[in-house]
Amino acid sequence: MRGVSVLVSELEVQNDIDGGNIIRLNGGALTLKNNRVKIDVAFDPSFTVSEIPWGQRPRFWFVGLSDIAKKKRRSVLFNIVDNEFESSQLYAAGAIKLSTRKKDELLRVSELDNVFVRGGILRNRFVGFHGGIFINGGNKVLISDNVLMKNSYLAIIAGGKNIQITNNRILYPGNGTTGDGITVYDVMIDGRISGNLIYAGSCYGIWVLANHVNGLDIQRNTILNGITSGIYMSAKDVGGYIGNVLVKYNVITGNAGFAVAVENGQDVAISNNHFEGNAAGFSAQLYVSKLAKNITVKGNTAAKKITPEWAKDMALYRHQTYEDNEVFTPAINAQSVPSP
Repeated sequence: MRGVSVLVSELEVQNDIDGGNIIRLNGGALTLKNNRVKIDVAFDPSFTVSEIPWGQRPRFWFVGLSDIAKKKRRSVLFNIVDNEFESSQLYAAGAIKLSTRKKDELLRVSELDNVFVRGGILRNRFVGFHGGIFINGGNKVLISDNVLMKNSYLAIIAGGKNIQITNNRILYPGNGTTGDGITVYDVMIDGRISGNLIYAGSCYGIWVLANHVNGLDIQRNTILNGITSGIYMSAKDVGGYIGNVLVKYNVITGNAGFAVAVENGQDVAISNNHFEGNAAGFSAQLYVSKLAKNITVKGNTAAKKITPEWAKDMALYRHQTYEDNEVFTPAINAQSVPSP
């Protein structure tokens, strides 16, 4: 589909909790280029299973895989470039969901070379959706140079192998208490998250929420003014593995939570990042749980505002930089452990 305008309104979806898709793929290839898509469908609270609308999954997606494609394990090639996607009403619709998994079915590492979604999502604009880009089961996927603004529930979620999420601008992600800028989900092998701007999110800037991560490079991202931590890593289930993660050259400032928080994981290196004004009231801007193993922290730089005595009357503020590798680690039996 190329060069067309699409308006969707008064849509009726099937009476199941996962809803439906406007473009439903049974496998094969999809190209969307230079289109304008507007969704004008109201949120229907009668189908919600959540007490809060922002925590409810989208009732339908503009693009999605059919149940047949998932059941028969069919692969999809996609090219989604230079489109404008807009949803005019809260909580109703998602934009792009390309997942080889059925609802709540875990992605298996062993299947990634045989059943996958592959391709690029480049230079698109997503505004106002209850879910921007959802890729699960990806292999060789590039999500780059997109603008995502005011998308609740999720902005970008990705799981798979050889996935690159680069140079996206993610503004005001989430709503209420949900909605990260970028979420690593289920499985990530040899992934890269770099060069993204994530501003004023309602949850984590980057959340690594997975059962198996082996090889993930998080670098040169700018994460500003979120209400929780800038980068947060936590295994999805007990026994999950998060390992071989590099967090470097990121700028993380003004977040209410920690700059980087590692709840459980191993072989994680946090180096050469820049922090300012995160985790107000805590003794450090980094959080590492006692459940985490082999976490390396070095070469990070922080800044703080100072007002020299001689400049108080002139209200001059200057920055003082210093090496900051301090880590906050609560006792494992602490009565009250802060949420990252």
